[in-house]
Formats: sequence, structure tokens, C-alpha cells
Amino acid sequence: MAFSDYPQVDDASERADESSTSLMALFSQANGFICRPLPRDTGVDFMVELVTERQKARGWHFGVQLKSVSEIETVNQGQMISYSFKTSRLHYLGVNVPNLGMVVIYDYKTKQSYYELASLITKHLFDERGNSDWEQQDTVNIHVPTNNKLDSESIPTLHAWLVSVFNNAVRMNDSYGGLYGLPRTSMRYSPDDFDLNSPQGIISYLEKNGTDLLINYQLGEVSRLIARLTDQDISEHTSILCLAATARSQAGRFNESHVLCRKALRRSDLTEDQRIQILYEDIKNRFKLGKVSLEDSITEMAALKERPLSTQSRLTIAVNQLQAQLANGTFVDAVTEKYRQQIFALFDQIEASNLPGSIKFLLNLWNADNYSLFINLTFTVNARAAHLGTFNDWVQAMQRIMALDKELLNFLETIAKRVEGQSCKLVRAYTLQIHVKHMVTREIGSSFLRPERNNFEGFQKNLQANINLALNAVNYFNEEGVKYEAYVALRNALELLEIGRFKLGKALNHDIDGLYELLKTWEDEMLLDPVDLQVPGIFERAGLKATKEGEVIADFTDEQNQILSRLLSRKDGMSTNQLGYLIGEINSYQEVFKRCPPDEIGVRSIYQPVPDVPRYDHPVRYVLIKKSFNFESSPSYDIFVPLKDWGYWIEEYNNSA
Repeated sequence: MAFSDYPQVDDASERADESSTSLMALFSQANGFICRPLPRDTGVDFMVELVTERQKARGWHFGVQLKSVSEIETVNQGQMISYSFKTSRLHYLGVNVPNLGMVVIYDYKTKQSYYELASLITKHLFDERGNSDWEQQDTVNIHVPTNNKLDSESIPTLHAWLVSVFNNAVRMNDSYGGLYGLPRTSMRYSPDDFDLNSPQGIISYLEKNGTDLLINYQLGEVSRLIARLTDQDISEHTSILCLAATARSQAGRFNESHVLCRKALRRSDLTEDQRIQILYEDIKNRFKLGKVSLEDSITEMAALKERPLSTQSRLTIAVNQLQAQLANGTFVDAVTEKYRQQIFALFDQIEASNLPGSIKFLLNLWNADNYSLFINLTFTVNARAAHLGTFNDWVQAMQRIMALDKELLNFLETIAKRVEGQSCKLVRAYTLQIHVKHMVTREIGSSFLRPERNNFEGFQKNLQANINLALNAVNYFNEEGVKYEAYVALRNALELLEIGRFKLGKALNHDIDGLYELLKTWEDEMLLDPVDLQVPGIFERAGLKATKEGEVIADFTDEQNQILSRLLSRKDGMSTNQLGYLIGEINSYQEVFKRCPPDEIGVRSIYQPVPDVPRYDHPVRYVLIKKSFNFESSPSYDIFVPLKDWGYWIEEYNNSA
């Protein structure tokens, strides 16, 4: 170059200058960044710091390697930019913590920038090539998505994401760094700022807010957070132990909840409110597990009501106690006016309370479920009596029931309208549940009493709508952690789907087999005894389905029962005592089959729930089932006790016989 020649500015230099100017304009303070060029290229051209709230430089940095090209080269139908990149530079971009090093490619022709994280580029190379051989090369073709545009529209989203990543990195360091000898950051957290990604953060959050979550029936959030804690975390904190016991009970995991309740009741630091909550939950647990009779459950709830209680606890226990009394009553006793008066007295007490609206809704709905039960029991008694009389008797009975139905459904519709648009999924779930369950129970009960009505008129016009309501209830309950109610809602949905399958000959666009598998999964998870659906049996008796193999034989002699028992016992080598309990079980079932209409009344056995102990090492208890309502009698070692309670065994008559 001669003395008078000037240095030439080449195209590459011009592109580099323009791309740098563009990058710094995007990573500007106005956009929440401080962009500093580095004087020496060691694989990072710029160190960018995040600024939050326009003024706070956070000390959070990430490196950027900037490349400019006269025109980008694309692959994969234009979805990716291909660029030859030094492997050492790619490695260096990814060594910082958190790993947010970034490659930016500037297209000089279109003035557009594109970006990708070095960590994702590396992952893509491993996924694409299936090995790490490329790491030994000097350069490798990297791919940057053409969708990852870096411009004024994408910068706010990128900034927000980077802030969240750095926040999480700080929280992770402060939560777990001590395990690795790392110092805490100088971040200051407010008392209400909890790290819900760490066990300690979850524990702190639940200790402060858990009671309020339970009071407002936000069981889904409690269940999701409890599920992320270890058994040791739960056991070490009494308040968390109480929350876990309640959440497990609502999820239908009654045995686990019972164990947690026993642990909690031994704690010396248990508050009176916590003790009442645990005692109440364990009454329900022990009844579901067959450890206590329904009568004893009612007695225990009555005793619990005598303690000093909050308004919400008192009303909750009262509603559940009344439901247990209705379930425990005989048909005649259950429909007396005193129960109707108690139901409406509870409605008045709920409305007169100063509880929040969403809690009033739930209490009213649970009491409406009592009213549904009362109406359907009334229907059974009246319809049975009318069926033995004239057609006019039947019409009059149905008119009374229809008036009660209208009152209940209008009440549910009023609540549905009042909660429309609100966020309380549990209220919506119970509203749907009670409506569908009431209608299903009514139609099934009617079909049992009048077999000629096996056409389910009540669902002819709105079958699909009711199926959708039931499945919506399943989803709402499941999302809110109330798994047992989700199970009940799923049974209702399947009853309706079976009506559709038999009446319309199609599955109404639902995976019925998949729903049955889900039902079985939940029964296994909650240790529930499977109970057959009612609708398939109704249609089977109407001749719309092949008869099941094996008919019930209800007239075995005592000698035949003993022979059958010995045959059954040979396989397991039973002792004399075990054989006696088996013979007693067969005799008990025969007594039920002789005395009870099989379409109305079922029976099941309850065995001693001791692991690894043979079934007949202990006496067997029995439960009668009212099929049309899916209600059970109290467990009894003597089958004649529930038979007598339900009017299927009259002492004077049997003694005279």
C-alpha cells in the first residue's frame, strides 16, 4: 500500500458494524438490558445484563456471540438457518450458570436477527447425529430456528423469560446451595414470597395458608403441594400432617388418611381446631374402611358437635350427620316429616350464617344432596305402595314426587346461575353431581319397581347433555383433588353411557372401555370394593343382553351348604375354624337370597383387613346394599341384624314358621 492510499472498509466490517448496532439497540436499557461489548473475542462478543423495573440492574448476565451474514442459508424447508460455527466457541457459550449463552445471526440482506440458546443448539446436534463425534471437529454446522426472530416484538417476551430463569436459579441456589457448600445470594424475600419448588418453601406456605385453603375447600392446591413432599416432611410438621390427612381422605385414600389421623392425634402440639378436623375426617375414614358401623359414626359425629365449634365446622358435621341418618334409616323411617324439617332447618341455618358465599354454596349443595336422598327414598316407598294399588294410586304418587323433584332442581338451577362465571370449581362440580345423580337414581329406582319402564323416558331427549354434565363433574372433582366424588361422578357417567349404548346402539363418541379402565384404576387406588353398575342389569333382564353365566341358587339345604364349603376349602387347606366361618358366610348369603328381591338388595362381605392373614382366620361381617341408592347397612357379624333393620326378617313370623 502506497503512502497516499487509504485503508479500505470491506463488506464484512460493514456488516459487523451494522449487526452490532442492531443488537445493542435491541438489548437496550429501554428494553430492560445493558449490553456491553467485550474487547477481546474469546467466544463471547457481548455480555448482557438484565434490568428489571427499568432501573434495577440485577447482576444477572448472559453472553452473546454475534454472527453476521450477507444472506442466510436455510435447511428443513426454510425452518432452520444453517451456519458453520467453531465448536470451542459453542462450548464456551454454555459454561455459565445458568446456561443462557446465546448465538445471534444477523441477516444483512433483510436486516433481521435470529437467536438460539447454545444449550439448545448442542442438544439438537446430539439428537440429530446420535453421537458426540462432532465435538472433536474444529467447526460444526449449527441450526437456528427461523421462528426465533430477535426484534422489537419478541424482546419483551424474551426479557420476561430470562428474568424468570434467573429468579428460579437464585431460588434453587438459596434452597439447595447449602448442601453443596454454596453461599446464599443477597436476595431479600418478602414474608409472602414462597419458593414452591422447594420442600421448605411448600412447608412454609402451607403452614401459613393451609388452614385458609381448607376453609375455602381449595383441596386441589393442597393435594398438589402435599404430593411433592416426602413422608418425613409430612411427619415432622403437625400442621402439614393434618393437611395431608384431610387431603388423602378427600382423595379417597382412606387407609392412608386413617394412619395419618392416628399419628396426628398423638401430637402434643395439636390445636383444638386441628383435633376436631382430624376426628371428623377419621370418622369418615373408619366407616369407609369398615372399622366402625354407620350407627357408631352417627353417634361420634353427634358427640363431636357438642364441642366448641366454628360455624362452618358445626354446619358441615350437621349436614354429614343427617346424611348418615338418612342412609341408616329404614324405608319407612327415612321418609317421615322430621327429616324434611331437619333438611330445611339446615338450609335456614346456612343462609343465616356469616360464612363467605362460596362456602354457603357448598354447604347448601351438600344439604341439597340430603334432600335428593330424601326425595328418592320417598319415591321408593310411595311407588312401591302405589304399584300394589290402582293406576290412579301410581299417578298420584308420581305427581307428588315430581313436585319434590321440581323444587330440588329449581334450587340447583338457582345455585348454578349464581356461581356462573365464578372460579369455584368445587361448587360447579357438586351442582352437576347432585343433578345427575338424582336423575340417574330416580330412573334406576323406577325401573326396579316397574320393569316394564326399562326405556328410561327421563333421558330420551337429553341423554348426551346429562353425560356431558357427569363427565364435567368428573373433571372438576379430579382437578380439585376430591377423587372419591370424581369416582362417584364417573359411575353416574357410565350408567348414562350404558343407557346410550343399549338404547341407541352407540357409544355417543365416548371411549366407554377407557372410562371403565379409569374406574377400575380408581377402585384399586382407593381400595374400594367394585360394585356392578345398575343399568346393564336392567337391560339384561329386559332381554337386551345375554344372560350372565351362573344363576343364584337360593335353596341349598344345610347339608348341601356344608358339602359346598368343604369343596371350596380343599384348595386352601382350611382349618376347622376357617371352615366354620366359610360355612357361615355361605349360609348368610342364602338367607339374603331367600328373603330379599335380588334387583333391590345386594350383600357383600367384609374380611379382617390384616395383611398376609388368610381371609377366614376371623369372623366375616356382612353389609346389605340398597342397589337403587347404592347405600349400605352397618357392618354386622349377624346377617339377621341388617335383615331385621330393613324389614326383610320379622321375628314373630319366622319363629312361628
